[in-house]
Amino acid sequence: MERNSLQQPHWSCTYALNSFTSSMIFQWVSNISSNLIELDLTFNLLESPASNYSRIAMNSLERLFLYGNRLTGGVFKYLMNICTLRELIMFKNNLTEDFPLIIHDLSFGCLRNSLQELDLSSNKITGSLPDLSMFSSLIALYIHESGIIVEGIIRLPPRLEYLDLRSNSIEGGIPKSFVSTCTLKLLDMSDNNLREEITTILNHLSGCLTLRGLSLSGNQLHGRIPEGIELPSQLIYFQVGSNFLEGGIPKSFGNTCTLSSLDISNNSLSEELPVIIHHLSGCARYSLQELYLSMNQINGTLPDLSMFSSLTRLDLSENRLNGKLTEDIRFPSQLEEMDMKANSLNGVISDSHFANMSKLQLLDLSDNSLALTFTPNWVPPFQILKLRLRSCKLGPEFPKWLNTQDSFKSLDISNAGISDIVPEWFWATLALQDGKNINISYNNLKGSIPTSMGSLVNLQALLLRSNNLTDDIPFSLTNCTELVMLDAGENRLSGLVPAWIGRKLQGLQILSLGKNHFFGNLPLELCYLKNIRLLDLSLNKLSGRIPKCFKNFTSMTQKTSLRGHQYFINTSRIYSSRSYDLNAFLMWKGVQQMFKNNGLLLIKSIDLSSNHFSHEIPTEITDLLELVSLNLSRNNLTGEIPSSIGKLVLLEFLDLSRNQLISSIPSSLVKIDRLTMLDLSHNYLSGRIPTSTQLQSFNISSYEDNLDLCGQPLENLCTNKGEPIEKIQEDEDLFLSRGFYISTAFGFFIGFTGIFGSILLNRPWRHAYFKFLNSLSDIIYVMPTDSLESGDHGAT
Repeated sequence: MERNSLQQPHWSCTYALNSFTSSMIFQWVSNISSNLIELDLTFNLLESPASNYSRIAMNSLERLFLYGNRLTGGVFKYLMNICTLRELIMFKNNLTEDFPLIIHDLSFGCLRNSLQELDLSSNKITGSLPDLSMFSSLIALYIHESGIIVEGIIRLPPRLEYLDLRSNSIEGGIPKSFVSTCTLKLLDMSDNNLREEITTILNHLSGCLTLRGLSLSGNQLHGRIPEGIELPSQLIYFQVGSNFLEGGIPKSFGNTCTLSSLDISNNSLSEELPVIIHHLSGCARYSLQELYLSMNQINGTLPDLSMFSSLTRLDLSENRLNGKLTEDIRFPSQLEEMDMKANSLNGVISDSHFANMSKLQLLDLSDNSLALTFTPNWVPPFQILKLRLRSCKLGPEFPKWLNTQDSFKSLDISNAGISDIVPEWFWATLALQDGKNINISYNNLKGSIPTSMGSLVNLQALLLRSNNLTDDIPFSLTNCTELVMLDAGENRLSGLVPAWIGRKLQGLQILSLGKNHFFGNLPLELCYLKNIRLLDLSLNKLSGRIPKCFKNFTSMTQKTSLRGHQYFINTSRIYSSRSYDLNAFLMWKGVQQMFKNNGLLLIKSIDLSSNHFSHEIPTEITDLLELVSLNLSRNNLTGEIPSSIGKLVLLEFLDLSRNQLISSIPSSLVKIDRLTMLDLSHNYLSGRIPTSTQLQSFNISSYEDNLDLCGQPLENLCTNKGEPIEKIQEDEDLFLSRGFYISTAFGFFIGFTGIFGSILLNRPWRHAYFKFLNSLSDIIYVMPTDSLESGDHGAT
């Protein structure tokens, strides 16, 4: 059927992605096409009907899709008598009513007998889960991401098979009534506040013979899983990640012959890996397809894993695995994803380890002490999609086997000891692929960024930091409009900062070009980067004013949503998300730090330090209310610190040192109580340091070399007028010293003139004075002669 065509009755009508607001659309559709079986009104702007609105008459309707609208609980009164309706999908609406009231409205008519699937997820429904037993045909109930709680005895529909209550406010444990007459095939209660011991839960569920899937991840379950405890006999997947489980995995899990997926990641398991693998090597070794044990404290060496003949996904990352990866170890031949990053494994990986692994698509060995050494002409049996070998040894020559791979979506060979010119075939290979994340940072790569990089139109992250790349950033990158992160810091790139970055790459969240040779003024087009979170242009030769339009950095003025921990991209009218792993070393608060995924969403920083910027600090920069780090040090900035600096209450790092700033420190600075680092030294600041617990806690070095500054923590105390006492005392001492010498000289002159002037003017006094001098000279002459004669007499 063509969209929006209503020329004749149809079995199915789709009006999704329009802008309908009135609920009259229901009546309109039913009048024109009374034989409808399916109606899709998703992602419109529909609101609930008025109170006097007549009930919807659709006598054949079986499936009604209303998700992504603005409907409230009042709509259910107009749906309850559609006696043929089997599926009602209403997630992402404006339902705020208590769940018991919604159930009451739905159960009042014949709908309660026909409804088989009900989805009310992603609303703001509150209240306790009510009695649901009147829905005699209900098979699936989805009500995740709401505010539901569970109290007392709950009666479930007699035929219910799928119950999704994840991301609610449920506490305690799983109600016994859920399993007393168990027809459930899937039970998802992940991301709640369940606190029960895992043993109690598994004992309750052990008799639920129909259960195929059980998800309890993201709760507060605790305790050890004891030997002998059994899983439901038909269980296919079991997820208890992100809890507080200890110990190891019992042998009984390995004897669950239907078990396909086991997730116990992000707990506190501490058993040795060889023991865990042995316990799982019962009949589960033939059925197990996914094994997730990451983020525990599992230790020991890596055993042979080839016995798991069906295993497609293996995650052992972020544990305490150690020892040498021996040459005889083999991995499952069906493996598609293998993640062993962030352990302490060492040794050499060679061609033989990957023999028969033709299905491998993801390989992550990052942050181990592994060396990958392959024969010169080795051709891998796989075509990898995501290759992450950060901190593994691949060099010093550029690994030639990468030339055989033509499907990269994510490539991380950073800090891999490669010291070579980037071969042309590597750039050409990347240009032909659909790469989204390229990281070749922290090597010693030489050459320039080629124009062919512009062919990666879906590129989202390009990390080139800490190499020896030269020349400018190619204009062809304007084609990479989905770029979220561009990090080319610590190279030898030069030229002007490209204005097209602001015009064409407006999705950028992280732009790091620090420690290069860029020069000239900053282009005002950078202010188009409304999504920017981190801007690092430090250690260049940039000059001119800091643009006032930095206030347009919207992401630095608004709180960050971490929902989904993903990077969001608008496509058409659907606000969808695309997620990928990002790990990056970035300059943060003056120190290089590693950031991963969610951490990159939290940083909000501007670093323009060690350049030649001049003029005043623009007041508009204080409108970036979510700014956490601001570094403008080592420039030629003049004028005063903006008096509104106190608006930046989330600042943790502020460095304005080594500029030419004048006047006093703004009193509003006391409002910033999160500061862990402050440096205002080597300026021309004056007056009293504002008094607050925070500002007085910093070292003297934070304020040094501001000669007219006074107050704690400096030794210079202040007068009531806010002037340094020490300076005033020095001025007084200087005045006294000068007065003393002037007085002495003046007194000597007066005395000398008074005495000798009188002698010279009075004639009798003058004769008497010269006669006295003659007599004095005779006495002085005679005394040595008498002494000499007396010595001669003694000798004879």
